[in-house]
Amino acid sequence: MGRDLKQRSIQIIKGNQMNNGAYVACPNFDNYKFCWLRDGSFIANAMDRVGEFQSAEKFLEWVHHTIKKCLLKNKNASSIIYL
Repeated sequence: MGRDLKQRSIQIIKGNQMNNGAYVACPNFDNYKFCWLRDGSFIANAMDRVGEFQSAEKFLEWVHHTIKKCLLKNKNASSIIYL
């Protein structure tokens, strides 16, 4: 990957990461202003691999907080969690 493309991609990802750590699926399309756990996990892994540890850690903290909050609302841990 060219260095310019790599740096620009990192800038775009970090620029669209929410303050709470979530990576927005699509910042310019209202139907996708959500964070998809699977896609965000791929992004966090990529950010970790390029040395953007703080971005990846922030996402993982958001995941932990969100799942914990959902489980506290619904004590039945075997149910499906919609984030």
